Amino acid sequence: FTLAQDQPWAARGHEIAWAQFVVPVVSEQLPVVSDQLSVTSVALQAGQFVVKGERFEIAFDSKTGAITRYTFDGKPLLLSGPLFSFWRAPTDNDDNTWGDQKLAIRWREVGLDRLTVEGSAVLMEETDEGEPITLKTRTELAGVVDRAAIARQSWQERLAQLRGLLTYAVDEHSLRSLIESFAIDYAKLAGSSQADKAHRFIDEMAQRDAISPLLKALYELVSGPLAEKTPDVVKEALRSSAELPAESLKASFLPKDVARFSVACSYKIENNGALLIEVNVTPHGEQPPALPRIGLQLTLPGESNTFTWFGRGPHENYADRKASARVGLYTGSVDDQYTPYGRPQENGNKSDVRWATFTDDTGFGLRDLRRHPSAVDRGAFEDTVIGENTKIDNLVHIAHNVRIGRNCLIAAQVGIAGSAVIGDGVAFGGQAGIADHIIVGEGARVGAAAGVLRDVPAGQTWSGFPAQPVQDWLRSVSWIRRGSARRPGGSDQ
Repeated sequence: FTLAQDQPWAARGHEIAWAQFVVPVVSEQLPVVSDQLSVTSVALQAGQFVVKGERFEIAFDSKTGAITRYTFDGKPLLLSGPLFSFWRAPTDNDDNTWGDQKLAIRWREVGLDRLTVEGSAVLMEETDEGEPITLKTRTELAGVVDRAAIARQSWQERLAQLRGLLTYAVDEHSLRSLIESFAIDYAKLAGSSQADKAHRFIDEMAQRDAISPLLKALYELVSGPLAEKTPDVVKEALRSSAELPAESLKASFLPKDVARFSVACSYKIENNGALLIEVNVTPHGEQPPALPRIGLQLTLPGESNTFTWFGRGPHENYADRKASARVGLYTGSVDDQYTPYGRPQENGNKSDVRWATFTDDTGFGLRDLRRHPSAVDRGAFEDTVIGENTKIDNLVHIAHNVRIGRNCLIAAQVGIAGSAVIGDGVAFGGQAGIADHIIVGEGARVGAAAGVLRDVPAGQTWSGFPAQPVQDWLRSVSWIRRGSARRPGGSDQ
């Protein structure tokens, strides 16, 4: 809908509204010429099921079912995947410590951030000549958690909830009476506000290991004088905790199990080399209120950087944020779909996608057809991971999709971004910078004020800007200084 005439606030033709609707017409499926191709052989070779056609080849790991090779006319369509994905970088709302869900906390408590394969089975089904080849896999996944760390985190979370309860749900007179019932002088607690007093009181009771009797006293308070002001859910939570023996209290806040999933996957290989993938996920064990993600991750060749899709666009859009995105045919580079949020999180998503292609400059690549409109995420970066025993000094900025190995030392004012992969035993000096798809080898050292713009081999020491092997950098600095000294008024600066 556009303006028919010029207006003081906009010219003729200015769009003021738009709408889209589905036309109730069923379109015919166009024939695919390459359907006339055929599968030429299926064999078990070197631990892989290898399916060969006239122009394609697909290999599956015989133990895990993962695709290890997928080529057409000798060119790779995939580098790895599809991999089952149940994790994503939490957003600000996921990482909250208020409210009822606290999703990121619940996710990590059951190990969704560290799912491992506990078992897998692969079956290649026999089919009649000319029929599609079918390979089926079943994978059992389970979360891995550090129960001691989870216990500490859960306990601190419960203490924070108690502080909030005493600050906002209990009046000051009742709080004073409660505190003095434990022989603590309300007036001598540090702070001037009720919140200050409540915080100091909970800290004192935790140090005394007296949270259990406090819960019993609180339950009596909310069941008696404060009964009308206290929600039933709070009463029930206090009642169940107050009834537990003191030695069982902390353990009661731990999940009874980790998250578990049974994933059944079917790959149907058509005669033209197309793959039809069907996945069925059955959750088991301890599950959070909502999962961060259920999906498949594919890694494509770097040359497949042209993204074309028929769905909502052109800007990023999501199931709950898509009204401004029209359904249409769009194209752009994969890099163009990236949204540089200050905190690593989902970005570049496209909703209601019917089909999508990822192609190189010649038009060769992968086409993704969907039975039903669904979402496509650019997913070019992996999640940020910081390994064990890592020391991070102040003013360090770590952004999107960085993997940092164990025993790293990252000094002040280090900036890391992009898709860096940092090996074990790596050290970074002050003001060092890492950017964009960098692999730093194991045992490497990056000096102060160094800018790393390309891969650093294992065991080497790099410095300078841009960073280079330290021997080359020292020679460059020496050459610059000699040249500067020869010029009139030259200096070593």
